[in-house]
Amino acid sequence: MILAMSENVEKLLGLHELKAHVYSEAVSKEQLKPEDFNIFKMSDPKLVEGFRSLFESKAALQEISTRSGGLFVAQGVIPETGWRVFVVVEKSDVFESVERLVTISQRIGFAAVAVMLAFYVGFFLFLRNRARRMATDIARPVAHLTRATAELGTGSSEAAIPASGIEEIDQLTENFNTMSGELAQRSKDLVDARVRTEMKAKEAELAYTRGLYESASGYLHNVGNAITRMESRLMDFDAVVKSTRQYHDVFKKIEAGGTGAAETLRRFKEVLLGKTVPLIESTVDGIARIKDSIRQTIAHQQAGFVAANRQAPERFDVSPLVADLCAQFRDEPATLRTTIEPGVEIVGHAEPLRQGIENVLKNALEAVGSTGSILVRLTKSAGGATLHVEDDGIGIPAENLPKVTTPGFSTKPGGHGFGLHSFAVFLSSCGGRLTVESDGPGKGARITAEIKNAE
Repeated sequence: MILAMSENVEKLLGLHELKAHVYSEAVSKEQLKPEDFNIFKMSDPKLVEGFRSLFESKAALQEISTRSGGLFVAQGVIPETGWRVFVVVEKSDVFESVERLVTISQRIGFAAVAVMLAFYVGFFLFLRNRARRMATDIARPVAHLTRATAELGTGSSEAAIPASGIEEIDQLTENFNTMSGELAQRSKDLVDARVRTEMKAKEAELAYTRGLYESASGYLHNVGNAITRMESRLMDFDAVVKSTRQYHDVFKKIEAGGTGAAETLRRFKEVLLGKTVPLIESTVDGIARIKDSIRQTIAHQQAGFVAANRQAPERFDVSPLVADLCAQFRDEPATLRTTIEPGVEIVGHAEPLRQGIENVLKNALEAVGSTGSILVRLTKSAGGATLHVEDDGIGIPAENLPKVTTPGFSTKPGGHGFGLHSFAVFLSSCGGRLTVESDGPGKGARITAEIKNAE
């Protein structure tokens, strides 16, 4: 039974001490306290359980839970009476300072978090701006490099890419500037070399063409001299032929007989044997001499081809040569198809080969007209290359096939008949061969050039 308690304990236990009674007279009877003042019969079961446990354990300190919160209860025993003295303290009072520290700590923590958050937000913004500036600093030279690489080789690139202040990129820029300069110089050297090569090829072409003109000029000069001599003989022969018109009268006089027949026969014999027969023999001899002169000129031309073929042969690629020649005739109405194997290299002379192939292509175009087609095939072969030119044009009669490569033979008006002949002689001089095939008029033609390496 609770004998006495402070106001704070009353509030904690929900009890009201009996203070309203007034002792105006002698105590006549005992006033007992209500059952709620019995610790084991209080209305809060948690509180009852806590005090019961404290009584039984006789512990100096124990925590008791109540409906309104927690309590710390310390007990002591008065030996003389056996009463117990309890000191009751709310947990909140005990932990007030701790909670205050917790609150302060939380506030400090929140403030620290807020400060850290503000710091990191500011630091993030700083890093973002710095990253943007760095990205711009890096992107600018990279953009210069990108533009420079795109313009590399076009002749419009910048002279040099400015430094960016970034060591690695500046090193890359320096390497690129060096490479660009070297590439520009090498490109210039390559262009100069190609120009020199093309000029050399043009000079060789001009020299070759000049040689052909000189050879043709000498050939025509010799033929002209022979024709002049032959014309002189023919004029004399024409005078003799005209004199034969009176032979009818001569034969009539001889057949009639008489005194003048013997004289007429003598004079006829003298003219026939003394003038006509010697003049015919001289004319025949002159024609033979002209024929020999033409043969000697042709042999001299062939020897010139052979001699030219023996001078300084060079290794060159036939594939671009044939491709360039075919490209020159792409605008022609006829259909020109090509199958050119790349990298077909030979050792020889490019200019005679180029002129020979060009002549073959021109003949094929003239043969097919504006509606036909031509197939050009170039392949590698043992010791050289093989060129096939096939058309579906007018074809070649069987009797003309053996003549198409002979000098002077031509079925074209104004043709000189030396194109295929010159090409055949050139191929033959280095061990090659020119073959012409046809199934007849209207069935096209096939020309095969076997090109061998010059030794």
